[in-house]
Amino acid sequence: MGMHGAGSANTYPPAIYTGLRVRNIAWAIGHEGTHLLVDRYAGANWFARQRATEAIRLVTNAGGQQNDIEKALCLLMQARLSATAGLTPIEYRVSAALAEPSPKRDILVALEEGWDSYRQSTSGDLIDFMLDRAIYALTTARR
Repeated sequence: MGMHGAGSANTYPPAIYTGLRVRNIAWAIGHEGTHLLVDRYAGANWFARQRATEAIRLVTNAGGQQNDIEKALCLLMQARLSATAGLTPIEYRVSAALAEPSPKRDILVALEEGWDSYRQSTSGDLIDFMLDRAIYALTTARR
């Protein structure tokens, strides 16, 4: 199994793996744990949500892949969990490290911009937030 910088997650059995090069444990859990929470096999299956089809269509039309939507959320959550734990500056934005314009970056920026509003909201859940912000990002000229 190949691992990227945060680690890797398996869905059966659900598990998170990481190595010594990970920024911190909250970074790994924020990223890989989010994959497990929302994916179609071990998690809440965001693909089955009503707006998932529209978000997937928009990201594909923009030249991205459906996984870019979930990946953007995982990038957001790795930084948010790490910042909450006091291990990363609270103002850190993962999107600043993504220099190349892409649908994934556009979605990540929209997630970062909407995070405080989401945290103050009493309606919806993390998947609704992800899909709402993805659709917003992909229907708004951002590049």
